[in-house]
Amino acid sequence: MAVASPTFVQPLASDHTNLGKVVVVDIVFDSSYADGGEAFDLGQLGINEAWFVSAHQKLPSAADQDLYTFQWDYDANKFIVYWVDTTVDGKGLVEIATATDLSGVTVRALVYGLPS
Repeated sequence: MAVASPTFVQPLASDHTNLGKVVVVDIVFDSSYADGGEAFDLGQLGINEAWFVSAHQKLPSAADQDLYTFQWDYDANKFIVYWVDTTVDGKGLVEIATATDLSGVTVRALVYGLPS
């Protein structure tokens, strides 16, 4: 089985950097995670539309050893946060519970998109 044909998500040009903006930013989450993800205003970065977002948690402090995985919701402009479910229900990664305190969590994100 082969990979399907690619679908380009930004205009094609000989120099893509003239069309898009790349920002690397540290994002600190708040003390109450919202159900379905934490909204993020791309305008803060001078970006109107995200073409690619990659986010990784910076290493936690000794006081907070929780490690999370982050997914960008391109339609809703939200970070969805997952953790490894260690209960006996058999699930792997699951979205964290609503109102989880993430105030000690910092994420480094690379955002590539259409400038504002």
